[in-house]
Amino acid sequence: MNLADAIRQAASQSGAPVIPTTAAVPSTAPAATPAWEEPTPIATPTVSTSPAPEAPSHQVQGNVVRLELFLSAEQMATLFKSVVSSQHSVMTLREAASYLRVAATSLEQLASEGSVPAFQVDGRWRFSKSALDDWLAVQNQQKKEAS
Repeated sequence: MNLADAIRQAASQSGAPVIPTTAAVPSTAPAATPAWEEPTPIATPTVSTSPAPEAPSHQVQGNVVRLELFLSAEQMATLFKSVVSSQHSVMTLREAASYLRVAATSLEQLASEGSVPAFQVDGRWRFSKSALDDWLAVQNQQKKEAS
């Protein structure tokens, strides 16, 4: 599930419509909301594309996309629940291959050789995300030491 799907799901579960609006944002600083105003209960994504602002410390090339969401507390909770529920600590072969950006057949071969941390459940390869992250860090460190 991507962010847009999670926003749609959160809005549909709370009953509030999602109203897309496109507007130019004059500055990158968030607008101050007076304390007496209640936030709107409608999810209203605001998408703005504009040339990248000049930054003294580094150069930004291309366009900057700014997305502002105004969500109620209930919509925010639903959004976070749906995003978290789609995150798993154990990945399938296809998910791990996509995560590592390698072919599934190559990853399966590495797993069967024992080169990549993996285990089998009912004859199918599974990969712990944290173990893969640790393995990547070790591989990166070994590559740096070899250079």
